[in-house]
Amino acid sequence: MRSLVVTNTPQALPRVAPFMPNYTVVAVNATSTSENLQSGDSATGPWTTIATVEAGQAAEVTLDKPFVRLDSAGSLILLGN
Repeated sequence: MRSLVVTNTPQALPRVAPFMPNYTVVAVNATSTSENLQSGDSATGPWTTIATVEAGQAAEVTLDKPFVRLDSAGSLILLGN
């Protein structure tokens, strides 16, 4: 199992499975607010919301671009095999 923490700071996906475009991961939200996971073609965007994960919930997400971030302060944990 691999994990990756995503915050509102844009970051490049590490280009190792499962953290690459077209791979599906589980996004876990351990915070008390919903979080919007966004993807982009570069660290400057443009950004598209690919998942909204409610507080205390998890969701399957298919990554589609090489950069990710949250749209506001917070964090999500991405998990995958």
